[in-house]
Amino acid sequence: MAMRTVVSVAAVVALGVVVGCGGRERGRPIADGGPGDAGRSDAGTDAGADAGVDAGTNTDAGTDAGTDAGTDAGTDAGTDAGTDAGTDAGTATDAGTDAGTATDAGTDASAGDAGPPGWSSLGSSGPAGRHHPGMTWDSTRGAVVMFGGFGAARYTSDTWEHDGSGWTEVATTTSPPPRAQPGFVFDSGRDVVVMFGGTSDSGRRGDTWEYDGTDWTEVTTSTSPSARRSLGMAYDASRGVTVMFGGDSGSSLADTWEYDGTDWTQVFPATSPSPRAVFGMTYDPVSERVVLFGGSTGSSSASDETWTYDGATWSLVSTTTTPPPRGNVALAPWPSRGGVAMFGGYDWSGSANLGDTWLYVAGTWTELTLGPSPAPRWGNGLATLGDDVLLFSGYDTTYIDDTWLLE
Repeated sequence: MAMRTVVSVAAVVALGVVVGCGGRERGRPIADGGPGDAGRSDAGTDAGADAGVDAGTNTDAGTDAGTDAGTDAGTDAGTDAGTDAGTDAGTATDAGTDAGTATDAGTDASAGDAGPPGWSSLGSSGPAGRHHPGMTWDSTRGAVVMFGGFGAARYTSDTWEHDGSGWTEVATTTSPPPRAQPGFVFDSGRDVVVMFGGTSDSGRRGDTWEYDGTDWTEVTTSTSPSARRSLGMAYDASRGVTVMFGGDSGSSLADTWEYDGTDWTQVFPATSPSPRAVFGMTYDPVSERVVLFGGSTGSSSASDETWTYDGATWSLVSTTTTPPPRGNVALAPWPSRGGVAMFGGYDWSGSANLGDTWLYVAGTWTELTLGPSPAPRWGNGLATLGDDVLLFSGYDTTYIDDTWLLE
């Protein structure tokens, strides 16, 4: 069994290694194990409705468009969060370094003397609280872009940007319909945000949209994945394509698609993760691989698997230390630490919201103990911001509206 390692900041520094890193009651799990909030109707219009966080019995077609079994609340709704390669944070070749971990001078060579990792609260000034927005890092314009989510018993369609100093709402001429749990990435080759799918009052969506920093444009493609929510999307900068995997279309999916800016193409790797939804997925610019973790794989069941995709096949990664199983979780590249950050999620086995921070570097997961940190939650957005990672929103017992920076 994989072991779980917890590393405190003090220990990191002492070791000379910086590792960065039907109705229901509000806040109670729904019948088959997923986190839910107050009374929810099929279209997701009841007060307190939640954008879908069922534990993953993905075969119950009679459940709501936003919370049907197996639809757990979204992956990385976005959570793809800043998959552009614009932040490369590569590993150093300095003597004594390996896989991004230095053994000299008490610093991580890949981090560029970044200092000890830690969370900083940026307050609650900005967008209203929500869960499962789309969120990603636009490296060309130097801003995190956020769209939609589910909050205050409704799906939203607002567009926001965070430039490191605060949030600004963007008034666009055209806007996609309201939704939560979409796939959401930045295509650095074409300088546009790409969004696919999600869930709304009308059910699961199968539309493709692009945002150029000024306005949204719906893209008509000759081929398209099926409508779905809780999918994973990541922009593979080394190959110049957006990669999509899985999600929920009424049952969990295990298909892989690629989008080149013109059309969607289904690809058929020799190996692939099992069907799942509400997992975390992003692109690691250091290894040049898509990284996937966790997700809902069945009724009240979540995965602790780590998978990578190199453009040809998916590979299951054997890790000595493994985060606990979870869904409704987000991943994002963490350039200053040379790896991928993960925060929070929902643990169906313990019926608990999670508040742990993890760093994935070169096939190794490390849990970080960082002092003041965001409260436990699921469905938050997570995106690269420069060399760091920005966290916004999520759900615990209410819709959360705080913003945090992981340095």
